[in-house]
Amino acid sequence: VSLPFYSGTETDPGEFAWFLGNSESSTREVKTRKPNEYGLYDMSGNVWELTWDWYGYYSVKEEDRIPPYYRSIRGGGYYDADFHCVVTYRDFAVQYGKDFDVGFRVVRTAR
Repeated sequence: VSLPFYSGTETDPGEFAWFLGNSESSTREVKTRKPNEYGLYDMSGNVWELTWDWYGYYSVKEEDRIPPYYRSIRGGGYYDADFHCVVTYRDFAVQYGKDFDVGFRVVRTAR
């Protein structure tokens, strides 16, 4: 299977991500799969990444959204099929909720 990952790699998803087919239905320690070409680990799989983007139709303006407000999640998780680990796939999560396979990534502006 050839899938475009966050890293831009088109190769075996099992080399870069943990998902239902190889995780044994459990989260895994970070840095146990290959890094992407930028040297970043775990950009796909293991747990979904909660993003700052609102979930909805891309054409909907912020002022036209109606509750409930969901955030987009990306990257796929250990309990999902490998095709969820592709760049183009997204799902949603309640922004103040919690789930067993959703996390977030702490980021900082580069100086």
